[in-house]
Amino acid sequence: MDYVYRLALVVHIFSAIVLVGSMYFNVAILTPALNRIPPAQSAAVADKVGAGLRIAGPVSLILLGLTGFLRLYDLGIMGSFFTVGFLTDSWKLALPLWLMFISWFVLVITGTLSAIWYEKVLAKKLPYSAGLRDLEERRAAQEKISAYQERLNVLNTALGALAVLGGALFASGLLN
Repeated sequence: MDYVYRLALVVHIFSAIVLVGSMYFNVAILTPALNRIPPAQSAAVADKVGAGLRIAGPVSLILLGLTGFLRLYDLGIMGSFFTVGFLTDSWKLALPLWLMFISWFVLVITGTLSAIWYEKVLAKKLPYSAGLRDLEERRAAQEKISAYQERLNVLNTALGALAVLGGALFASGLLN
């Protein structure tokens, strides 16, 4: 069983690298580049690159959750992790673990919102009978959602950095 827990740690770290790396790529490289090209080209490139990110993000989040809870079980703290006593009695252990957990939990929520917004607003096709008014309403909705998405991307990247900090603090034993 020790092999399973070690493998879970490797998968956990790899998933964190993929998730946080893709978030940094999106915020620091892709979005600024897309803002420098014409909107029609930007939309096409964002759709093609985003297809990979729409797979990597959810898969990474699922793997992080599964392996994270498996690691808590392996450490023998799964039963006490969600208690006040765990937070107060062993705050040096709880702080990095809760940084990772809260970051993961909020990322799941914001990722779900992003997926819903993408499917319902950004990728929605207009019917052939759509007129200019329909097109303008869709464009305004897309612009509004895109602004929210950019803010969420920055928030998610900051949360990813906090999760990495929590993991580094836990792994280094600096708080022990």
